[in-house]
Amino acid sequence: MKSFPNLHKPLFFLSILLAGQLRAQDLNCDVVINADQIQTSDRRVFQDMETAIENFMNGRDWTSDEFQPVERIKCSFSINLTEMPTIGSFKATVQIRSSRPAYNT
Repeated sequence: MKSFPNLHKPLFFLSILLAGQLRAQDLNCDVVINADQIQTSDRRVFQDMETAIENFMNGRDWTSDEFQPVERIKCSFSINLTEMPTIGSFKATVQIRSSRPAYNT
């Protein structure tokens, strides 16, 4: 799988931003990347990017507490890539949705 060096900083800042909200639970996250506006012959890079982000968000232990899969915070990331100024660098808009289960329901 290819590395995404320019994706590390945004994901790091996103994880810091969300960490305060996610201290109590882990994630069940879906990621969708829309790259229709990007001109490239290798479309697989966007599938790899989706997988890498999902694996990072779902595989990270955001807390030391143990949670059942049904207790995880459900979230979705819709990433719309708008430009590729240089190879491996993207401009995008991101929409994040989340919901969490109510305790003891």
